[in-house]
Amino acid sequence: MCHSKLETILTFILTLIICFLIDFKVNAEIEPLNSAYQTNTSDDIYFVYHVDYKYVNRLLLVGVSWKPHSNDIISQITYGGRPLLPAGRSSGNGLIVDLYYLVNPPVGDMLLAVDFLSTHRGACVGAVTFAGVNQTTPLGSFNGNYGTGVRPLITIASNANDVILDTLVTDKNTDLAMDPGQLELWKLNQNVDTIRAGGSWKDASTTGTTTQMGWNLSASKNWVIGGISIKPVICNDGVDCTTETYSMEQGCIYTPDASLCADGISCTTDVCDPVQGCQHTPDNGACNDSIACTTDTCDPVQGCQHVPSNGACNDSIACTTDTCDPAEGCKHTPDHGMCTDSIACTTDT
Repeated sequence: MCHSKLETILTFILTLIICFLIDFKVNAEIEPLNSAYQTNTSDDIYFVYHVDYKYVNRLLLVGVSWKPHSNDIISQITYGGRPLLPAGRSSGNGLIVDLYYLVNPPVGDMLLAVDFLSTHRGACVGAVTFAGVNQTTPLGSFNGNYGTGVRPLITIASNANDVILDTLVTDKNTDLAMDPGQLELWKLNQNVDTIRAGGSWKDASTTGTTTQMGWNLSASKNWVIGGISIKPVICNDGVDCTTETYSMEQGCIYTPDASLCADGISCTTDVCDPVQGCQHTPDNGACNDSIACTTDTCDPVQGCQHVPSNGACNDSIACTTDTCDPAEGCKHTPDHGMCTDSIACTTDT
C-alpha cells in the first residue's frame, strides 16, 4: 500500500504524540516495613533492629527524642556498624529532636547503636525502614518547630507522591495523640525520666507543596517537633516504547511494547528495543507488486517504492520499443519504421 508524503508526515506526528502521552514517569509507592523503639533514662541506647530482605530501595530513618543535660551532642549512630547521616535537628525549651538516615541498610537483625557524648535526662530512639525510596535523593528538606502548649504542629515541604515522617518530644506527664490521617510508628504515653515521645507518618498532601503534621497533648507542655519528606523511586528509562511499573520486590520494571512503535508504514517491521527505543526496519519483500519490471524497495519514511526499469522488458525484437508500465508490466510496441529494407516493392512491418 502506498502512502502520500502528507499521510506519512501526519502518521509520524501522531505516533510521536502517542509516545509522548504514554511515556509518563511512574513513582514507587513508599511503604513502611517495620518500626521499633527503645528508651533510656540517662545513657546510650542499643537494641537489635530487623530490616526485611524482601523489599528493595530501602531507607532506614532513626528519630532521637531527648533532653540533654549541658551537652547536646550525639557522638554517632550506627546500624550493623554502618554510620547513619544526620538529616536534621530541631531544638528549643531544653528539648531536642534529631533525625538520622541510612540509604540501603543491610538486611537481617543488626545492632542499632546511639552513642551520646554524655548522659542525658531521658531519650527515646525510634527506627523505621521504608521501601520504594529514591536511593539518590531519598529526602526532602527537614523542618522543625518548638513551643509550649497542647498543639505541636509542623509544616513540611512536599510533593504529591512523598511520604512524611515526624518525630516529637515533650516534657513528661502528658498523653500524646496524633492528628487524623497520621499513622503511629512509636508513641510513649509514659514518662522516660523527664520526657515523652512519639513518631508518625502519612502520605503527603496531593494538592499544594506542603503537608502539615500535628499532635494533641492532654496537658500544656514544652514540645519540639521535627519532620521531613521521603522521596519515592521514579521509574523513567527515557525510552518511549516501554511501559513502566514498580514492584516492591524488584524495583522498576520496563516492559517493551511494540504497539507503541507503529509508524504507519506498512513495509517496516516495528519493534521496541528496551535500550534504543523504537526501531523501524525496512522490509523490501513486503513491497512486491507482482510487476516483473519494477524494482520494489521499502523507504522507511515514504513506504513502498516501485521504480520501473525498461531494461527489464527487453524482448530481443529489434523493431519493438520495450517499456515498463508500473501498473501493467512490460509493453512491447511495434515500430514499423525500424523495419525498412530500402526495397521499394516491399511492405515493411
